[in-house]
Amino acid sequence: MMFSTHGGTLVIKNLTLGFMMSFAYDLPVRQIMGKPGWMDTDKWDIEAKADTPGELNTSQTKLMMQKLFAERFGLQVHEEKRKMAAYVLSVSKDGPKMRKVTDASLSPGQTLYPRGVIIGKSLAIADLAQTLKSYVLGQPVVDNTGLEGRWDFTLRWTPDETQFPDAPESLRHPADDANAWPPLFTAIQEQLGLKLEAQKADVPVLVVDHVDHPSPN
Repeated sequence: MMFSTHGGTLVIKNLTLGFMMSFAYDLPVRQIMGKPGWMDTDKWDIEAKADTPGELNTSQTKLMMQKLFAERFGLQVHEEKRKMAAYVLSVSKDGPKMRKVTDASLSPGQTLYPRGVIIGKSLAIADLAQTLKSYVLGQPVVDNTGLEGRWDFTLRWTPDETQFPDAPESLRHPADDANAWPPLFTAIQEQLGLKLEAQKADVPVLVVDHVDHPSPN
């Protein structure tokens, strides 16, 4: 498999359309509905050139891919919300334990380690929820904290077998240690002053209205 951008050129090797859509629309595969079966089995090699000069940033790459899907696969989609199993992030009874950032000039940053560390610098809580959804849990995470602005925090926990589903086994589980960090749900409450709970929630989904199986060019 390969996914790279260089000099305005996007190169993709051996990836399914379902997987590519997950990246381009920033949604887990399970939140893309109405797909014909081949979207998760047939794999594609794609090379595309941007119509503007310069390097592509992540947002530009995603928009370019969405246009490519529409032009080459005839993809038509719409967004809606459906109730499904999700995780809901809220504030615990004692309030947040993170440091609020007051300097608006600071750029947000985030570091993630599959052994169970997230370091947020000037980060919005919505971005934390996105990281938990996309990389740690692989399931929808809804931000119900109501916390605005940006925050500094460090979250350390011991992942279980359900977390970091896409990470190699050697990176996903820390070695047994008497001083191991607590499980994710406990760590979020003790270290961040937030709660993460499994429940049904209205979750944004992308519904495929039409898609063509293109021939090679």
